[in-house]
Amino acid sequence: MSILFENKDFILSKSNTNFDKNVIYLPSAGGLTRIGINRTFKSALPRAPKIDGIYTRFGINEIVLECKHANWYQRDSFFKILKILKSLDPSKTVIYGSSMGGFGAIHIGLELGITSIAFSPQATLTKEFGVHYSWYEVGRYARLLNKKYLVIS
Repeated sequence: MSILFENKDFILSKSNTNFDKNVIYLPSAGGLTRIGINRTFKSALPRAPKIDGIYTRFGINEIVLECKHANWYQRDSFFKILKILKSLDPSKTVIYGSSMGGFGAIHIGLELGITSIAFSPQATLTKEFGVHYSWYEVGRYARLLNKKYLVIS
């Protein structure tokens, strides 16, 4: 895997292949440090495995976007990553993830116009689900905070 972008919040890496199809994987927040109001704490869950080699044998480039902390892809540097990913052909790219990664797959897929697959995303897309502080509201907050973040309405 080659690193395409790295900073204190994210690592974007790609398999050392040059196929015409791509899969982007976004891991869950399992195993990542969480920052609370009074303290930080480490998740008891194991860290999600990388996908190195799973898709390349089928002629598909593997791209992994990892958060270094449980930030749900909501940092200013995220827009640099989007700029890199916009070079991919949307008709030949799929993005997927679970939990936090599923949340990211929904938003990034919409932003890039690519097919997204979200397994158990930590996202509530409509207010009708009745979750008091739904992920719909978190998305609205992210938009207010970043002024550019895509929000499903």
